[in-house]
Amino acid sequence: MTPAPAADTPVVDPLPADAAIGLPAWSIVALCFVLAMLGYGVRDSFAVFLLPLQESFGWDRGAVSSVHSGLLVTLGCGAPLVGYIFDRFGPRNLYLLGLGAAVLGLLSAAWAGALWQFYLAISLGVGFGVTTLGLVSHSALLSRWYRGRLATAISVVHCSNGAGSFLLVPLAQWLIEHLGWRMAYWWLGGGVLALLPTLLLVPWRRIAAGRPEIRAEFRAQTAEGIGRGARFLRTVPFWGLTISFFLTSVGNYGLMLQLVPYLIDSGFQPLAAASAFGLSGLAQAIGMVGLGWLADRIGRARTAVISYVSSIAGIGALIFVGDSQSWLLVLLFATLFGSGLGSRAPMISAIAASIYGGQRLGAIMGSLSVGMGTGAATGAWLGGAIHDWTGGYLVLHLITALCLVGSMVPFLVIRDLWRN
Repeated sequence: MTPAPAADTPVVDPLPADAAIGLPAWSIVALCFVLAMLGYGVRDSFAVFLLPLQESFGWDRGAVSSVHSGLLVTLGCGAPLVGYIFDRFGPRNLYLLGLGAAVLGLLSAAWAGALWQFYLAISLGVGFGVTTLGLVSHSALLSRWYRGRLATAISVVHCSNGAGSFLLVPLAQWLIEHLGWRMAYWWLGGGVLALLPTLLLVPWRRIAAGRPEIRAEFRAQTAEGIGRGARFLRTVPFWGLTISFFLTSVGNYGLMLQLVPYLIDSGFQPLAAASAFGLSGLAQAIGMVGLGWLADRIGRARTAVISYVSSIAGIGALIFVGDSQSWLLVLLFATLFGSGLGSRAPMISAIAASIYGGQRLGAIMGSLSVGMGTGAATGAWLGGAIHDWTGGYLVLHLITALCLVGSMVPFLVIRDLWRN
């Protein structure tokens, strides 16, 4: 007999066993993909606003970068709240709340004239919106529909990170060049606002139900396993994954936020630099699907190590772009670094779902994502600060490589992770 859930376990709304019948699992992947693509694209678009804001207000690179760093702080620190809202109120209310916050933030940024106003609009408003459309909510939702192929499903959704960059970053650059950065924020905010009515038509009750057999399995895991309450905080795998999330994010965000300015300083045209950013995002989309497929076959930890090695090799190619202005090296960087960029998050999420599971998975993923958010915030600020301190990018590229080396260590030394 399955034990009764503990008192601190949230009660999921009772749903009939056939609530999800007639709704194919791939449609949930498609829905999560579109929402995540929007969130990631809006988040990454700040890379092309960085120089216009610096020129418009005369702030140094570190100050402007701190706005994006603040967004990433919200991304990390807001993740537990997002997980709680998902578990308590369901995906519909969470996504609507997040899109509303993103719209308010983007439209407010168009009027901002002081650094603190950008903190409120972009760091808090857009940051919270992006958090609701990110890894925590989608991983928790997909875990209700997939088990054996969960890493592949999360990877497909997470590759929207690259697709969002590929579509929205060049679009934002085009809007800035033709309309100015203020109107660019207006158009981005209006585009997100136009999606809200469509989201209301989605059959959220059936989507939130998941597959009946997985729902029953989660109830058992919650009652019996370390997924209940806060027991996961006392386990070695949780902290190993948190450290890996943190170091990976420091390296990735420190480098990627400075990629467009680095290429412009190296002699590339602004639109070409933004396209190179988008190209790395496209390679990311392809790499995440391929690596997610590989993870379900040779193991998630082994595949994560392969992706780190690929990213480090890509940094090696990027270091020489400044002297050569070679598009071949840019393509090599985009392929090697981009294919591994973001692929670790789906694997970490799948490992967490495998080890912990339960009806509180949203809260667990939210807690785990604090490492990702704080690391991303640190990296975003550090990238701009290192440029201001050194006047170049070589030190940043070397630090990024060291962070990715360190990110591999938990997968290699923690047995529960390596065996997953």
